[in-house]
Amino acid sequence: MAKLTNHQQTLLAFFATGATVEICTSIGRCLGRCAFPSGKPEGFSKTILNSLLTRSLLLEREHTVYGLRWSVLAINERGTELIKLSEVDHETS
Repeated sequence: MAKLTNHQQTLLAFFATGATVEICTSIGRCLGRCAFPSGKPEGFSKTILNSLLTRSLLLEREHTVYGLRWSVLAINERGTELIKLSEVDHETS
């Protein structure tokens, strides 16, 4: 797997704390809106979030609130392993 950028590592570390990001996936005015139950991570970008999704480092589940569908994104096992490896690399450097 290609090395993650600093921004990707920062966002993945945010997810590693147990934090989640919710994105509205219902068609309408709310489409694409992000909610941050654990607080907004520094330097957040949907582009960086999408890059973690395409690398299969995040788990997605859906839930409905007031008739709106939201995707809840959290770190998955692969992402957790990768963040642990990057911590080991920083310790040995």
